[in-house]
Amino acid sequence: MAQAPAPSTGLLSSYDRIRRQVVGALAKRGGRIGAGAAEALMLVPDVFVLLGRLSLDPEVPAKQRALFGGAVAYFLLPADLFPEIVVGGVGFLDDLLLGALVLSSAFGDELDARTARHWSGRGRLRDGLKEASKASRLFLGPGLSQRVESMGRRWARSFLGGCGDRAL
Repeated sequence: MAQAPAPSTGLLSSYDRIRRQVVGALAKRGGRIGAGAAEALMLVPDVFVLLGRLSLDPEVPAKQRALFGGAVAYFLLPADLFPEIVVGGVGFLDDLLLGALVLSSAFGDELDARTARHWSGRGRLRDGLKEASKASRLFLGPGLSQRVESMGRRWARSFLGGCGDRAL
């Protein structure tokens, strides 16, 4: 009989919790979420861990690490613009959109090259984030997605000194 894996600790315990919430949200909706939103939601834990790894990497400039740490904190906040407490796992779409914006703002055209050693998700990060951003915007609607994007750009500008307007 196979032994159950040991519980994760630290950053990985948050990854496991977020992944369970996302998988639970998808199962609960039984195919009623579009394929794009479902795939975007499956990126949530991978982007969360990527942001965490980048925020802890001493080779990443301090301003970028602070920006990524702020995005990790936003993921963990129980009450944000689209609270997971209220809407369940689909509430991670605003977190994902914000994560995509800060990654794009920080690395621009070098996104895949600068994140490759920390990325554990499937495929190219930029392709996944583009699709996730489209799905998030559709699901959240123009008003809420605009608020998330505006907040992400403000954060990036304050941490990176004017580089926060790069598009994904």
